[in-house]
Amino acid sequence: MVFDNVQINATSRGMQTCFVDTLIFKNCSTISIPSNKGNAIYSPYDTINFSGLNPTTGASTSCTPTSIDEVTANGLHCYPNPVKGNLVNINAGNEIEKVQLYSLTGIKINEVPVKAMQFAMDVSSIPAGYYILNVLFSNGTIASQKLIKEP
Repeated sequence: MVFDNVQINATSRGMQTCFVDTLIFKNCSTISIPSNKGNAIYSPYDTINFSGLNPTTGASTSCTPTSIDEVTANGLHCYPNPVKGNLVNINAGNEIEKVQLYSLTGIKINEVPVKAMQFAMDVSSIPAGYYILNVLFSNGTIASQKLIKEP
């Protein structure tokens, strides 16, 4: 039996299976169970082969992230990430002093003074790849964000 991108919310206990040889969970499928209510999947009769899901916790083992979570330090939001166009939008809850873009080898590619809470950084001149975006705030704090530039 194959489950593809399915989220099951169990209310009293996990999923009971009968007469099933193999269960395959694909694309971030999960089973949520109440705490102290046993395993996510159990079978009173059969031995089951599992793939893509932890049968005890119900957590996915088949999930590959397709984007990077936003940084929320100082109310910071950097999007889109990955960047597919020419601009990355940077919004914050505090004033941004400047924005720096570094290669993964530590080479500073760009530094832009901002003095605002919103900024759109032009990334059209950099090649596709992985970068580090440092945002320096007027209050002296710094937040770093991984940035992916797609072709």
